[in-house]
Amino acid sequence: MQRNVYLDGELAVKYGEVLSINAKSVRDIIKVIQANDPTFKKYVLDCAEKGVSFSVEVEGEPVEEKDLIFPMKKGDVFISAIPSGSKSGG
Repeated sequence: MQRNVYLDGELAVKYGEVLSINAKSVRDIIKVIQANDPTFKKYVLDCAEKGVSFSVEVEGEPVEEKDLIFPMKKGDVFISAIPSGSKSGG
């Protein structure tokens, strides 16, 4: 399914603010970004070493890590970095 993927902050600067990707799962989205820019995997690993995690939402609903491999409902995907020590929820 074709969907819009919105990247936030430094992700948007490095890889584009809005991507149109044909993908069934978040895992597929990550694979497409990696295939189009091989620096993406290193960037994510470097972020992890610095304590930065990532938030993924589909149509405003958070996606838990265990659900990243499963097919998503229709909707746009939002991916944001969460710096170490930041609140991740309201």
